Amino acid sequence: MDHNQYHDQVGGVKCSLCGSDGTNKSTCPLNKDAVPNLSKHPNAVNMIETVTVGTAAPVDSIASTVTSVAPITPLIKKMPIFKIQPIKKMPILKLKPIKVSNSNTDLKQKQSQKTSSQSQNQSTSSQTSSSQSSQTSSQSNSNQNNYQSPKPSPIKFFSNKDKYFEFSNYATGYPITIDNVVYKTTEHYYQAMKYMYSGNTPADIEYANLINSQDTPNKAKVLANMYVRQNFSWTKPLKAIIEQYKGKVQVRKDWDSVKLDIMKKALKAKFTQHPRLAKLLKETNNAEIMEASPTDYFWGLGKDNTGQNQLGKLLMELRSTL
Repeated sequence: MDHNQYHDQVGGVKCSLCGSDGTNKSTCPLNKDAVPNLSKHPNAVNMIETVTVGTAAPVDSIASTVTSVAPITPLIKKMPIFKIQPIKKMPILKLKPIKVSNSNTDLKQKQSQKTSSQSQNQSTSSQTSSSQSSQTSSQSNSNQNNYQSPKPSPIKFFSNKDKYFEFSNYATGYPITIDNVVYKTTEHYYQAMKYMYSGNTPADIEYANLINSQDTPNKAKVLANMYVRQNFSWTKPLKAIIEQYKGKVQVRKDWDSVKLDIMKKALKAKFTQHPRLAKLLKETNNAEIMEASPTDYFWGLGKDNTGQNQLGKLLMELRSTL
């Protein structure tokens, strides 16, 4: 016996079909096997859907025809039906069996093989890098050899107004010391050396000292050459000295063969004993240096620039050693 049957037999207080109070389903219109009593089941009235279309009938009329009315069941909303998709089969992973070694021999062999492989790779990489570096260096050297930097303008000096007049042997303010003797300029030293040689006389030594004592390099040159071209007030004392020593002193016979070495020694002393001049000379870089003397064709360029420019060449040679 279910709950509803028990409820109806004991006289429940509510209809189990329509929920009306004080009755049971035995007289409920919703029960197809019952004799309906609408007065006891007011809730069922609202639940009955009659087949009669038109004006509403009285309750008694409904009661008399209720037997002809098809029992109405509550409308149950259909729940959506969900289609269950079949579960796709998951791929089965095949696990490779792990080889278990009872010793470290296999591990050491693998590490040895890995180290050997890495070493070979590094060696190959090093050879490749070295080859590429060699090729790059070769190309760089080739480019440098092919590239020619623009040649700077030549540096000329002669007048005391020239920027590089200090390169001249006539530049004062740069005394040099050679063999413990101080010479006022490189010109003083060069001219005095004409009379300083092995086998010279005391008169030669005395005359060399007179040359070095002159207050200008030009006067030292005039005395050394023992020749006065023009008559000026400053040349008269020089003439007197020349007349006094003429025939008593003599220029060394090998002068032409040693004068380049003597000048080179004088220039080295000048530019090494005066760092400012050395810096000035180095700053000329690779520019050609020329003494633009219009009268000297050995040390300078001469009037028509056909001179040997030996002084300029010695300066450039010295520049390369500083």
